[in-house]
Amino acid sequence: MEFTSQSQSYCQGTVNKEIVNIYLEDETIVAIPNGDISEMIEYAKPATFGKNSENTLDPEYRSAKYIDSGNYVLDFDPYNYDIVNIISDQMGDIRLERDKLNLYGVDDFFNLHKDTPKSSDMIGTLVVCLPYNFTGGEFHYNINIY
Repeated sequence: MEFTSQSQSYCQGTVNKEIVNIYLEDETIVAIPNGDISEMIEYAKPATFGKNSENTLDPEYRSAKYIDSGNYVLDFDPYNYDIVNIISDQMGDIRLERDKLNLYGVDDFFNLHKDTPKSSDMIGTLVVCLPYNFTGGEFHYNINIY
């Protein structure tokens, strides 16, 4: 496993886990990268984003789908790797909360934005890309966005 702190505002790294199983609400199991992720689409809703304390649906700003946190479970737990320790070393004690599973298909996108805090003690977002082959999907980070 390789995971390093790049600054006090973000970390990046790779965990060596070749297959991640996603357990959906009706006990369907999708194995990433070998499974057919299209079967997850039937569980997904159009993705919204926070704007002025409201959830907004605007396909010109964000085109994606999501599965609610109560409707899936992963067999990947960040606490079983050094991810939490590395972040805690930089920022103090933290607690992770699983949120929605975002699904981006061909030509889907999310324009440059700042995540909307879910609570007053939220300090950031942990982004986990599952081991699925894709092209594109560049992730841009800017601490000075807002």
